[in-house]
Amino acid sequence: MKYIPLIYLILTNVKCFGQGSDSKDYSDSERKKIQIAENFLIEIFSENFLNDTLEFKGLYKSVLDMVAFEIKNELSKDKSRNMILIFLNGEIVETEYNTKITRKNIHDYFKGGSNENIFLNLDHALSLAKRENFEKGIKGWTISISGVADSVWWNIKSYQKIDYDPVYSANGIDFKVNIQNGKIKISEWVEIE
Repeated sequence: MKYIPLIYLILTNVKCFGQGSDSKDYSDSERKKIQIAENFLIEIFSENFLNDTLEFKGLYKSVLDMVAFEIKNELSKDKSRNMILIFLNGEIVETEYNTKITRKNIHDYFKGGSNENIFLNLDHALSLAKRENFEKGIKGWTISISGVADSVWWNIKSYQKIDYDPVYSANGIDFKVNIQNGKIKISEWVEIE
């Protein structure tokens, strides 16, 4: 019986570190960034909106840190365009590049309208890659987000060759999807260390 308050305290603290942090291990610094992004959304909307409508989907490092949230599927009219990104410069919300999402944007979105601040999600990018028969490569895809503001891309990287002798080198193909307009770019890449 004496362990019940301790268990409650542990579960309460896990929730405080961000909606998605219980499903993936994040460092204290990363948890702090997730919390900063959540606080930013609470200021714009409300804590109820954050908890009831949005789902944390990941923390990505590019030119700036990008904290991704998705509008929960059962509430979305468009299952592919439901992602909101919060741009952080260190532990500060980046005001120059940050999306200017508003309550009106969300209201219009729920009525079926499109909005430039609600982006295409990872599932959509993966479905485009599969539809184009993008090769898995020799070790499967690696997926990331790169860019900033009006030029942010889902990057799906396929490894075609990896060599460790005499030094590490690898090459393959990138399948990129622009998160705003869905445009696709395919290019070759090479890494040598």
